[in-house]
Amino acid sequence: MAGLDDYKFYMAARGEDSPFWERRLPERRAGGSARPTSLPLPEQTTEPATSPNTQYLVVATNAAGLIVEHVLTHPFVVLRRQCQVNATARRYHLTPVTLAPVLFNLHRHQGLGVLWKGLGSAVIVKGLRLAAEDLVSKVAPWPRELARGSSARQAGRHLLLKTAGLIAAAPFSAASLTESVQSEVASERPGVLDVFTEGAFRAVAGLTPYSGGRLLPVWTLVVPAALHGILHYILSAIGAEVASAVLRILRDRAERRRGAVPRARQPLDRCHQQLAVAAVGRYSADLLLYPLETVLHRLQLQGTRSIVDNLDTGSSVLPVSTRYEGALDCFFTILEDEGVSGLYKGIGTLAAQAATHAAALYAARWIIGQVALLAADQPPPSAAASRDNLTQMLETPVSGIPGAGEPDDSELDGRWREVRTPLTPAADRYDRYAEFDRYAGFDRYRDQF
Repeated sequence: MAGLDDYKFYMAARGEDSPFWERRLPERRAGGSARPTSLPLPEQTTEPATSPNTQYLVVATNAAGLIVEHVLTHPFVVLRRQCQVNATARRYHLTPVTLAPVLFNLHRHQGLGVLWKGLGSAVIVKGLRLAAEDLVSKVAPWPRELARGSSARQAGRHLLLKTAGLIAAAPFSAASLTESVQSEVASERPGVLDVFTEGAFRAVAGLTPYSGGRLLPVWTLVVPAALHGILHYILSAIGAEVASAVLRILRDRAERRRGAVPRARQPLDRCHQQLAVAAVGRYSADLLLYPLETVLHRLQLQGTRSIVDNLDTGSSVLPVSTRYEGALDCFFTILEDEGVSGLYKGIGTLAAQAATHAAALYAARWIIGQVALLAADQPPPSAAASRDNLTQMLETPVSGIPGAGEPDDSELDGRWREVRTPLTPAADRYDRYAEFDRYAGFDRYRDQF
């Protein structure tokens, strides 16, 4: 009856979502014996996705993503904004290479801490925007989150909620920009809560402490600020979806090429992929909306009498003095005086920021992956124990499975190289051994194992 049991197992396994079960196997050689189609795995060596350790590691991965996004890459935001608001700069810094001597001079005269100015106010402004969205969502029937497959009406209401949050935070965003670009050499360092007072003054132009008559009223900043924020949100979502689809297609093609079985991604892998595609979406939106961001920042800084670092040399300061009447006047004035490249001043910092972000995410993934291996409750099975289990199963003849033939040599060699890769964690490598043996014989590879 052993053959009947094996036949029942094979018929039940045909329904699995695997290209190997769907593939038509060659005819079995005369006198040959079929290899076992399943292998009794040892006790589970990796923790399930819902275990406490896995949950903590996922939380740590998300926290690392937030730190990288808002803290580690903030110096590039400061440099980019200083390049954008400087209308008299001779060096446009269209590539990251030209920033190296500037950073050296800034470090020599002011220290590297100057690159993190305005970080506290930037975090506060984001919190204010989220608080405004939460408050409006409790008053109006506008959803805070947009689920996949939502109707166009729900999407419109969701965008209205985002617009309301951007409008409410517009004056505080202008105050935060001033803190991030003004030089600490020629001005006092602002306090942590100064963004609230300065933002309130910007909301009511008549009560602002600035003078000179060039400060634009807040209602002239609301439209470009809301337009930039909404477009950035939409383009970021589209870019993240496109990046996710491309990664999924490339992964599936690579697995089919190696003859591997597509398996569910681990929680840490899924979390890292979400952070990566979200970063791709944000940087894609930053690149597409860079000219609009340049116009918005110049309008927000006009009339504040700010003194910024001279990024032509990095060793001096200069005042910002402009006379724009509005967004369109600013746009055409930049084209006339500075050319098209004037709209892209400092774009080299965006490339450096994206590269740093990608490297930091990869490093965080590696570190947390090593912590996950150390946090496992049980060590991975030894090679000797695994070899004994596999040898015992391979020496047991199994009959009664129709159509079980020898695998293709090139495919089998490729699968073995994948199984034996030293980069694969030891706990996951045993699963690959069992998966490999499920579809191919192990006689020719038993000594290597």
